[in-house]
Amino acid sequence: MHRAVPAVLGLVLLAAGIVTARPHGGMAAEEASPMPTGPVLQFDVRFRDTILAAGDSGLAVGDRFILSDRLLQDEVEVGHNAGVCTITDAEAAEALCEVTWVLPDGTIATQFQNTPPPEKEFAVVGGTGRYEGARGSGTLIEFGDETGTVAFRLID
Repeated sequence: MHRAVPAVLGLVLLAAGIVTARPHGGMAAEEASPMPTGPVLQFDVRFRDTILAAGDSGLAVGDRFILSDRLLQDEVEVGHNAGVCTITDAEAAEALCEVTWVLPDGTIATQFQNTPPPEKEFAVVGGTGRYEGARGSGTLIEFGDETGTVAFRLID
């Protein structure tokens, strides 16, 4: 069955990592303490997720959230993501997520175990273009109104 994700449920199951949110997103380069040593990239997020569920009785193991969210800087769209979160424990609302973030100069690939809190931590596991071979971590913070922020802390 294919249906749109309700706002709260869609926000419960997405991406994340290790920088505090800024009220108005934007890309920022900051010095980091020992690790990671690279820039911090930060964006506002507008969530647009879809759930593929086997039935109508709630989440079940194997159900999937298809992610197609928009990344913004100063209210201007500058990228998006494409990913999937697969439910691995329906009772705990846990999912394994693989998300690729498409940015103007390349992509950043991430992976994480998603759980209900609004702040999610993720690993940066690769990339393309300017981000080829990227590694590090990141944070996704969900505000509960189909918006949030995402920050990537890359290792030089």
